Amino acid sequence: RCVLKLSLARREGRGYWTPARSTGHASLSLWEWPQRPAQLWREGIVVGPCPVPLQTGAPYLTVKSLNRLNQIMARRACPAEWDEAWLCDARGGLREGILANLLWRRADTVFTPELRDGGIPGVQRDVVMSSLQRRGWSLQYTQVGAEALADADEIFFCNSLIGVWAVRDCAGRKLPGAQGALARQLLSWHRDLGLGATWAE
Repeated sequence: RCVLKLSLARREGRGYWTPARSTGHASLSLWEWPQRPAQLWREGIVVGPCPVPLQTGAPYLTVKSLNRLNQIMARRACPAEWDEAWLCDARGGLREGILANLLWRRADTVFTPELRDGGIPGVQRDVVMSSLQRRGWSLQYTQVGAEALADADEIFFCNSLIGVWAVRDCAGRKLPGAQGALARQLLSWHRDLGLGATWAE
């Protein structure tokens, strides 16, 4: 059980000029599967609003590149006791978390920000949304401000390494966390897939 990271870089040329053809350079790195405290899944996480805006405005900002300075600065700007934070763009539009995608449930509809010109439309987000659609949930890809989280019944962050984290404290507002109706379904499903199963006791 491990994490395999594939990186692709340009081989020829220097500076900002890009050759018409390049063979490129691929590298693989192998990492131990990250160990995280069990309560992140069993209870839920604490989140808040990140003061650093997410860079947006171009299609290439939806690509998972090696330039993650935006996320590094965002993490540094947040309190250490927060497990995650939500990022907005410069206009106040809700986008994603620092390390994960953002979803929330209101009644029988699951929402996630539309990511066309900034933010990473993660593999795990697509898997979760596709699974929910097959199970009959109503889905919405939306462009809203952070105020949309104020009346959410459940809030989630997800990526391929953590699976799903349910929010129990959203900027001081208490939520059901892992005990939420949808959270219990998602966490059970992800345990079956082996995500979040190597909890550090």
